Amino acid sequence: MIFSRDLFPKVMSGDKTMTRRPKHGRDEHCPVAVRGTFSVQPGRGKYHRAHAVDAVVRHERLGAISEADAQREGFPSRAAFLDGWRVIYGGLDLEEWVCVVEWVTVEVLACCAADESGVAA
Repeated sequence: MIFSRDLFPKVMSGDKTMTRRPKHGRDEHCPVAVRGTFSVQPGRGKYHRAHAVDAVVRHERLGAISEADAQREGFPSRAAFLDGWRVIYGGLDLEEWVCVVEWVTVEVLACCAADESGVAA
């Protein structure tokens, strides 16, 4: 799964343990194929640097995000998360269905353990 330069270090440090991704309707499958473990990448075309473990997926409306979930998303508040969503996806529809992916731990690959940020130069 690809994360932005701002959020990738939070995934690597364990400060981000949840992410939301857009769906295109309640009955459509989540565009993120996650079952148990997934690779963590610091941007498009970058090699994965870690694995998120014990991942689960649920579906909910974007507007259902709580303050606690926003913090698990790596943002200080729900309002900051929604502002970030606008920037990343170009708009905000609180009724939009999203996939919510949660994970317990991140296992950093041996090649990347010395790189504190996890972002390759």
